[in-house]
Amino acid sequence: MLNKPVLTTIFLALGILCITCIVNKKRLENDITRIRVTTKIPEKIVDEKGQTIVIDFYVSYYRQYMIYELPYHKTFEINNRLIYDSIKYQFFICNTKKNGYLIKSPVDTFTRRIIGDSILLANAYGGSGWDTLDIFRELKISNITKLSGNDKKIIYKYTFQNEFYDSAYFYYNRDLKDIKFSFSKKLDAANNSKLNKVELFLKHDANNTPPQLKDFYVNSLEIAKAPGENEQELKNLFERFVKDEKLLSLE
Repeated sequence: MLNKPVLTTIFLALGILCITCIVNKKRLENDITRIRVTTKIPEKIVDEKGQTIVIDFYVSYYRQYMIYELPYHKTFEINNRLIYDSIKYQFFICNTKKNGYLIKSPVDTFTRRIIGDSILLANAYGGSGWDTLDIFRELKISNITKLSGNDKKIIYKYTFQNEFYDSAYFYYNRDLKDIKFSFSKKLDAANNSKLNKVELFLKHDANNTPPQLKDFYVNSLEIAKAPGENEQELKNLFERFVKDEKLLSLE
């Protein structure tokens, strides 16, 4: 039979373990997860060099709330002469119903509350409200081949019967499975993983393509974790929004 000091030690250890688990769970709930979604589109060839459009937007998750950092052009002209043209980011903070505020800075005052469906559809793939697989089915898939795969990463090649597109590569990474944003919930579920990158190849004469244009004929989408330097700013914005949600629920 265990003596009293031993039992006391066991209960104390169990108590510390429970407290640690609760603290860790609370810390995880309060952590911000931030991702970058990158789109690359071949635009044109100038002097035998490919010019590609690259568009990034960011999504941060905190409890059941989201912040979308959406790009827009900011230009400044004097006497019809362009002084600068740069990419800036505006912030759409919302709940799971995509109901929230569009602001230019994390410290801006909340004004008119909006439903962001049209904003996210135009700038963030509907806030992951669409499915890549549905789009690719329209390209008439002729074959699907598993190129490689292990416990964490899988690559599939899709071949098309299409006038403009030759094939696509779908990359899955199980280490990113906890990311909420999805290019295809159907494919994520089917592979028990996260579809984190898609490469769609345009048809072209590969034999007569210069080496510097080898990577030009491809559209791509990619999800990656992107911890930001402005995490405290984002957390303050989230906390302001949480208070706003509570006030609205009292009205």
